Formats: sequence, structure tokens, C-alpha cells
Amino acid sequence: MIPLVGTPASLAFATRKPVLRHRPDFEEFPAEIMKQAYARGLKSGCAVPLLCHDKIVGSMMLASLRESAFTEDDADLLTQIGTQVAIAVENAVNFERLRCAECEVVRERDRTKLLLEINNAVVSHLDLRDLVKSISASLRRIIPHDGAFFTLLDSASGRLRVQALDLRILDQAPFEEGVSILPEGTPEGEAIASGQPVQIKKSRRISSSTCSRSCRRACPEHVSMFGNCNMPRSIFLSTS
Repeated sequence: MIPLVGTPASLAFATRKPVLRHRPDFEEFPAEIMKQAYARGLKSGCAVPLLCHDKIVGSMMLASLRESAFTEDDADLLTQIGTQVAIAVENAVNFERLRCAECEVVRERDRTKLLLEINNAVVSHLDLRDLVKSISASLRRIIPHDGAFFTLLDSASGRLRVQALDLRILDQAPFEEGVSILPEGTPEGEAIASGQPVQIKKSRRISSSTCSRSCRRACPEHVSMFGNCNMPRSIFLSTS
């Protein structure tokens, strides 16, 4: 990044005029990046603003290891070229904005379709095993993961129980239905208590009580888990 002050490029940007300098000037351009350039042998330079329809989009600069390497004619020519470059830059920026807008439309469409699919799965699957597999398959297109499972809170014992699994490529991991754990110190318990999503970046942040029967060794590197504040349950998504 170039500072907004203390460089020929920033001066051209601020004044909207060409900046032609035949030799180093430490007082006029005191920015650290200029000190580094001078130390590497920079002796002269020419910077011009990039103006498109009276809108400045940036600046362009040529530099040389020789003093007085550029003339006034060079500065005029570079200014004309800068106008053409500015149009290209503006077109590229507008294209990128359009592409981002299109991507957002696609993401929103995919999310809407995902919500519809999950709604259909909820009303059509009464078996939790089938439900978690259906939801996991739909989610995988939007949120890539290698395993998913439901944990339910047993109000009588106050413990969490793994109720349904879809381990996909984690089928060799020692996760089992019916595993019972204390909610304290676990991402599942935190999501249920707070009603907010919980993200775990590294397996070492997960409490050892979360992974019983040696499953702590099989915990993936990245996991995400979503809770529901209305019902005592959580959906745990994992990725290797």
C-alpha cells in the first residue's frame, strides 16, 4: 500500500496534476516507501493522475535509476496515456462489482433453495438418521463438511446424547450413536445454552469431555456447530 501523503503518486492523486521530479527530494517526499526507493537507487520519476470523466481512480508512475530521466514531453504523453488507463481501470472495477453482485444473487438463490430442501426434509423424514443424512447432503453444497450429527439434551440427566450421525469420510472415527456427554465445556452445550452458532477453529479448543471413548484423537481440524435456542438440540458439522 502507498501512503496518501509523502510520495509522488499521492501528490499526483491529490492535485490531479502530473508530478515530475528530476532528483530525490527527501523533504518533499518523506514517506518510508520513498526512503526505501531512494536507498535502492531511485533517482527520478514521473507520476500522473488517472482521471476518468473527471473522476480520479488512481495514479500511475514511472521511475528511473538515472537523474533527469524524464522530460516535460514525457509527462504530457504519460498524462494522455493515463486517461486511457483510467478508463480501463474504471471498466475493470465496474466489471468486478457486477461479478460480485451476480455471485451474491447466486448465493442467495442457493440459500433459498437449501432452506426449501431442508424444510421438505424436516416434514418428510420422521427417522432422525434419515433426517440428518438428508440435511447433511443438502448443506454440503453450500457448507462443505465431512460429517454431521445431532445431539439432544436429556432434561432428566442434563447430559447430551448423540442421536443421529452422518460421518461420510469420517466413518472410521469412533463416534457412535447414543454417546452421552456433559454439556459443560463443549461446543454443543455452548450452542444450546446461547442459542448462537459456535465455531471451533482447532480441535485443541474442544473440551476433552466432548469426545468420549477416545474420539478426541479423531476430532477434525475444523468444525462448525449450529444451535437452536428454541429446542435443546444442536447440529454439528465437521471438516477435515
